[in-house]
Amino acid sequence: DTVLTKELRMLTKSRFSYPIPTQIILGIICLTLNVLTTVVSQAPYNPLFLDTIFIVTASFFGWISGLITSGLTNLFAMIILKVDLSSAWFSLCSISYVIIVRLYVQKKAKINWLDLLPIYLIAVLVISVEGAIISTLLYQNTEFREFTGIRFFTVILIRQHIPIILSSLLSRIPINILDKAITTLLGYLIYLGADKFLKN
Repeated sequence: DTVLTKELRMLTKSRFSYPIPTQIILGIICLTLNVLTTVVSQAPYNPLFLDTIFIVTASFFGWISGLITSGLTNLFAMIILKVDLSSAWFSLCSISYVIIVRLYVQKKAKINWLDLLPIYLIAVLVISVEGAIISTLLYQNTEFREFTGIRFFTVILIRQHIPIILSSLLSRIPINILDKAITTLLGYLIYLGADKFLKN
């Protein structure tokens, strides 16, 4: 076997990985629930995203379920909310969340609550940077309108003559600190409950 083949086999046979058919079903379920929470979370004056709860849950089930949920949530949410399709680029942030979770848990026999801390911290940093880059590119090339909570802080910073990309990053970090704490914790709790139910 090649090194790549061995790595791929290990990726699909870790302790935190369900069989592929099960992952597909769980991915569809998590996708549906995640789209619903994403749409509901767009209520006026809500400063948080709350669009990755079930992406975290799906990621603990496996790569496939995580990628189904993360890759399609934005698309369906945009169709329902009738927003510009350029926002689909933010799916990259969701996919990054899956990669962070999967790479962290991949070689572990078990995880505890403390293991959520590095997942959370890495997610806050990576997703904040990615989101800032994507939003800056969209600002400059499309009629993109930022998420309400972030737009408010970004505009204030831009008026202080801070560059757009830095304004977007600084606006995202405090929101993601709270948002990812909630989604990482809830996503893992839901996974624990579902995992216990499915294995009984």
